[in-house]
Amino acid sequence: MKHVERAIAAEIGDERFLPFLTLHEFEALLLVDPSAVGEVVGQPKRVHCLTAAIKNTPPEEINDTAHNHPSALIRRCFPEYNKTVHGLRIAKQIGLAAIRSACPHFNEWVTALEQL
Repeated sequence: MKHVERAIAAEIGDERFLPFLTLHEFEALLLVDPSAVGEVVGQPKRVHCLTAAIKNTPPEEINDTAHNHPSALIRRCFPEYNKTVHGLRIAKQIGLAAIRSACPHFNEWVTALEQL
């Protein structure tokens, strides 16, 4: 991802542009705390489904098959999940500090923004 981000930044050629590409998709950030997904979606008893699916894989690395990408895992365990309805609420409940702690690539980008 860093190689592609550097190439995009070089192509744009403006130091104010700090690209960030998530390796798989936004929902990887939500997998930092599966219990927050269950609470926000309103199905806390289904959290075990999500924790069993992700095991101990770092959130930014979850995506080993076409059916195991982060949003597919969430939808399999929580069919009522809707990115535009639940995504931001879940991220807010997890909190930026926890997401940064569990997602080093995302943290590097936020740190670069903070240093501006």
